[in-house]
Amino acid sequence: AASGGVDVWWDSSGHGALGMPLGSLAPGGRLVVVAGMTAPAAFTLGQLYVKDAALLGFAISNASVADLAAAARGLNAVVADGGLRVRPPRVVDLGEAAEAHAAMESGKAGPGRIVLRVRA
Repeated sequence: AASGGVDVWWDSSGHGALGMPLGSLAPGGRLVVVAGMTAPAAFTLGQLYVKDAALLGFAISNASVADLAAAARGLNAVVADGGLRVRPPRVVDLGEAAEAHAAMESGKAGPGRIVLRVRA
């Protein structure tokens, strides 16, 4: 997480494990949920209000064509300005997982995600 916390956490997992990102939010941060209509969420409301944080739901099916076009223009502007850097996951074999995780945790590998590749 960023040193002061995360401003926006976008959860598309659908698992409802919202307690962990709430602890990582910066003051005034927002957690946006876009999946998991039936997933239970286990957290206390205090995790939101002591940080002046917000929990928002977003269903793309509720957005109008004009809303989607405006969002696309905004995202395109951010990407064109270099303000959004998407880091692809690091793909490692299962036997290398512990080493890759340790490198990431120590800061030697930088932040990101690890995807395990299992070979038959």
